[in-house]
Amino acid sequence: MTNKPSKNLDDRSYRSLNLSQIIRRLISLDPTLAPSLDYMSEEELFTAHKYVKSLLMSLPTHIDEVRRRTEPVSLLCVRVVIFTLVDQDRLTIEEADQLAPLLRVVGLGSLEGCLLFWFGQERSLLGSLELAEDEQVKLIIMRLERGLSMLFHSERGHQLFEDLSEDERVQLSGPWIRPMMRLAAHESFPRYALYALFKSTSLHMRAKLITQFERCRRKVRATPLPAYEKLLRELALDELDLLLAHLSSNGDLDKLSYALPHLPEYITIAYERMKGRSGKVS
Repeated sequence: MTNKPSKNLDDRSYRSLNLSQIIRRLISLDPTLAPSLDYMSEEELFTAHKYVKSLLMSLPTHIDEVRRRTEPVSLLCVRVVIFTLVDQDRLTIEEADQLAPLLRVVGLGSLEGCLLFWFGQERSLLGSLELAEDEQVKLIIMRLERGLSMLFHSERGHQLFEDLSEDERVQLSGPWIRPMMRLAAHESFPRYALYALFKSTSLHMRAKLITQFERCRRKVRATPLPAYEKLLRELALDELDLLLAHLSSNGDLDKLSYALPHLPEYITIAYERMKGRSGKVS
């Protein structure tokens, strides 16, 4: 039986999608898509939009489940809607962090080339915005994160990931770090995953990764512990000071206090030193 989308969803948001605008946008990125888009109707687009929202709330585990839950909408239309939601910045951060596991099942099909070209355009734009307003840079990084999430499990997208610099990988790692931060309070695997990610990162990039960890943790409002439970003992002194400085600036340093009796003495010393610094500043 087909899973019908909730009737509580606001139909006006679907109706704001413009079919001709979407088709023009896709063809501008990949002209070879034109013939396959000729058969898409507005009603199919609106219906697919509702189904995509449902898929993002409850991830499918197999392509057959996707077909069952989106019948009679075509997979192409489902993929078009997902791309459009990314391109038009219509996803919440929680929905966007579901893109990688969703696209692992749904796939990109004929949209892979289109998305690769789109990603290249956004990447070039980021390079041109290095001296621009911070908010513009944040927006492009957000879009690149989402594009990389969609591409990650495709053959050419995986090669794209391999070709990124380590600096870019850290910069665009949010969709993988944020879910781990959300789950770390309830499951041990995310804590090990954060630790493993840190250990697999080059020494010269670890300070930037710590900053990214903190950016993502604050975004999802996760507590420092147990998220950093496995990581704290492995940090070099300068890395530990950097993490503690972030926690101090965010008002989260005291959240480590209850764990200090169970941590090595040097961490307690670093903690007390950071507390002293923050006390002098205040």
